[in-house]
Amino acid sequence: MTFTREASLIRQEAEAILSQMGQGLFVEILRRPLAEPGKVLHQDSNPRWPILPLLVCETICGRYDHAIPAAVAMEFFVAAGDVFDDIEDRDSEHALWHSYGLAQAANAATALLMLTQQAVARLQGKVEPGVIVSVMEAISSTGITACSGQHLDLMDDTQDISEETYFHTMELKSASLLECACRIGALLATDDEEIIISYSLFGRNLGMAAQITNDIQ
Repeated sequence: MTFTREASLIRQEAEAILSQMGQGLFVEILRRPLAEPGKVLHQDSNPRWPILPLLVCETICGRYDHAIPAAVAMEFFVAAGDVFDDIEDRDSEHALWHSYGLAQAANAATALLMLTQQAVARLQGKVEPGVIVSVMEAISSTGITACSGQHLDLMDDTQDISEETYFHTMELKSASLLECACRIGALLATDDEEIIISYSLFGRNLGMAAQITNDIQ
């Protein structure tokens, strides 16, 4: 299944935000994690993370154009986490830090987090101010949750972990990100808390299933 229109709108929004930073090596470094396969600036594939909040939003209220900035915010947020994760794990020769060094990669990841906030701010005029606050709170809370999961991962220096620990860590890391993507899509579509919670739970379960599949592969 392809989402050509959605991917095009997401890409345009991301480019609009990045264009405000001008040109140069710094912007080139920022663009690299966003141009990986499955990411927003990769021309030959649909961006995975930002499509999900749009689909949730459209499913609930029948439209999604107003949610484009939040979808891009989700993409910047996940890209920042990926760069930080590579710095901490140091297990990939294709990682950003391997090309530009640890300091430059950490700086780029921090800038991507700031771009996340700028993307959310572009919701102004499209939705009520309270909704914008809720979207930002959802993203920041997820970041804290994911960091706590990464803390557990970093504390464990063996591959021999219990099933309970495995699922708990997964819920904090991978599952929390998909939960967030679905939650912000719902927040931008309705103020019905029951619906928002239902889609958040769907995202969490989807994240758990996706991570288990990835680990098996």
